[in-house]
Order: sequence, then structure tokens, then C-alpha cells
Amino acid sequence: MTLDQSAYWPLVSEKQLQILYEKYSKILFSRAYFVVKEESLAEEIVQDVFISVWFKREYLVDHVDNIEAYLFGILKKKVYDSFRKIVKNRLIALVDSETTIDHVNEWYDEKELRILLDQLVAKLPEKQQEVFKLIKIEGFKREEVAHKLGISPNTVKNHLATATKFLKDNMDAMLVAYVASCLS
Repeated sequence: MTLDQSAYWPLVSEKQLQILYEKYSKILFSRAYFVVKEESLAEEIVQDVFISVWFKREYLVDHVDNIEAYLFGILKKKVYDSFRKIVKNRLIALVDSETTIDHVNEWYDEKELRILLDQLVAKLPEKQQEVFKLIKIEGFKREEVAHKLGISPNTVKNHLATATKFLKDNMDAMLVAYVASCLS
């Protein structure tokens, strides 16, 4: 059956949207759930995919030849956007608090993501790396790190702030790589 002759394409009615949803929602959900590890979030992402398709249906008829590939492309973008927002918020909360990185790892116990974060931290200058690891991974207080490294607490604060800014600014590249590897 060709795309033009299918029961759901070109998409012009809500009934066709329902058929399209029934055909693809389970596989889209399983892909989304594989990455986000949260059922309600995966369901929300899948709903967003179909809402997006419905609102863009007139454009899609003339510009999309393979609706299945398009659905997976939209899914990848929606998962990435959701994942980026969640991880960024958690990283910001982590960096802005005095908690250690293990609290973030409790939420997503993904070895690959921790490896990517370690790779990003490894790009920091040596002192910033050291300060970030001592505070955020090993759980030392700023004053303890200052004493241990023989630098002022203000210098520790500056190193941590600079490291944090670098991580926030470069996190998107890390997330793109992670999400791409999970959805491929």
C-alpha cells in the first residue's frame, strides 16, 4: 500500500489521526520511555508528537513523503527537548545547591549519561575540575575545598561558578549526543 492510499495519509480527518495514532503510538512510546524512563513523560511526549502532526497536517501533505520517518524525527526532537529541560533543571538545581551529583544520578541511572557528563567535566581547566569534583561529586563544603587546596573560599566559589557556567553552556551538545544514541 502506498502512502497516498493509506488509511491515514494524507491526514485530513480526526479519524485518520486516530488510525495513525493506533498504528504508531506504541512504538513511539517505547522509544521515548527507553530514554526518559518515566511513563507519564513518555506518554506526554507521544501525545505532543501527534498534536504537532495534527496542527501541521496541511504543511505535511506537501512536504512529507514518509510519515513514519517524520514521526520518529518529531519524537527525537520532543524527547530531546523534554530531556534537555529536565536534565538542565536538575543540573542547575545541583549546581546551585550544596548537594552532590549522586542526587542527579538517582533520577536517571544511565551509565552512558554519566560518562558523557564526565567527559564534559574533563574539558574544564584542571583547578575548576578539581573544585567541581570535590564539591559536587565528593560532597566537600566550599570551605573544606579551600583549605584542602590552599586557596581562598572566594577562589573556590569563582572556580565553581565558572565550571558551572561552562557545563550549563555545553550541556546541549552532550544531550544531543545522548538522545541521538538512544533513539537511533
